[in-house]
Amino acid sequence: MAGVRLEFAQFGHFDYFNIYRNSVSTAIENLGQPIGTSSTMYHEDFTTEPNNDYYYRIGVIRDSIEEFSEEIYIRAAVGDEYFSNVVMISNMSAAISDSLINDVKEHIFTLRAGSAFIIDDSNACDGKALFVDGGVQSATSNDWNFDGKFTIEMRFKFESHQMYGGILCCASPDVYWKGWNLLFNGNTNVLALELNQTFQLFSNITITANVYYDIAFDRDENNIVRLYVNGNVVAQGTYSGAINTAGSVLLLGLERTFAYKTVATYDAIRITKGVARYAGAYVPMNKPYFEF
Repeated sequence: MAGVRLEFAQFGHFDYFNIYRNSVSTAIENLGQPIGTSSTMYHEDFTTEPNNDYYYRIGVIRDSIEEFSEEIYIRAAVGDEYFSNVVMISNMSAAISDSLINDVKEHIFTLRAGSAFIIDDSNACDGKALFVDGGVQSATSNDWNFDGKFTIEMRFKFESHQMYGGILCCASPDVYWKGWNLLFNGNTNVLALELNQTFQLFSNITITANVYYDIAFDRDENNIVRLYVNGNVVAQGTYSGAINTAGSVLLLGLERTFAYKTVATYDAIRITKGVARYAGAYVPMNKPYFEF
């Protein structure tokens, strides 16, 4: 259970306040019955559930006349229980620094080739997304290496891709492709996952252009690697080897070179080290990732 405390101000005389709550944005004429009343300028609602959205209005009663506040949106959040394991997370808002995106874990992402910029997107979870036509890269980091459990996930859509177009890739061409790649399989819309080039998975479905998908892959304590689309397992296998990227940068929208690009929009990306978040089918949140 989560709790919400509402505080508000009313100047002048009032008799009491009605508290209204709905799960979606609601016009005044459709508010329904209040969930409670208050004789003070605050209200504590202990009937909320974590990770749910709530829309409140306050009705002030004075001389039997009720006036309504503007709508108050609140998300009852408890945060990410694995946040200490997160090594990269971005909901693709514009960064203040020289980075293209705001990664809470402070990796810097710069243009590799072509063009990339933050756009307004009404279908993105928070209204912002990163459009890439060419490639974006981070610096090399040990955060991209995995000895055991890990989870890599994103919300993304593509417009087009070249043969073996990269989606999210981190493998070194100088050391026999050590590392990992999520890309398209040839000129198809089948997803391919490569680990150290010695292990591959291919999705049992194709994805469609210009549609957002939640895509993830993880490895659990039994070394089972799963690839997910919209929370469904679309491929799985077993791989126990250490995944060392041999100094590769992390690439968005590109695999190796400009010849293997994907024109795509990224709503969010999160990389978690030491945790298999799902290890089986799950229900995507369809909300921004918790940044705490």
